[in-house]
Amino acid sequence: MFAEFIPINDNILVQIRPEETTTATGIYIPTEARDKNQEAVIIHAGKSTQLKSGDVIYYKKYMGVALDETYLVLKEEEILGIM
Repeated sequence: MFAEFIPINDNILVQIRPEETTTATGIYIPTEARDKNQEAVIIHAGKSTQLKSGDVIYYKKYMGVALDETYLVLKEEEILGIM
């Protein structure tokens, strides 16, 4: 959907990874008990960043501008690290 969206400067377009709905043992996690997912995959990165498409990153909670439920635009300073 946002394939044509090219971020500028230090902005980065990411796709949020889906939240885990079950534990490793198969127990269902209710929506109210789930933490906000902070992992994402970089779709496009601005020219002034050191990140590239395909990197899996971990970002600060409640940061960025949501384009929809799965896409988010972050600044490079809001990213904590590459996984």
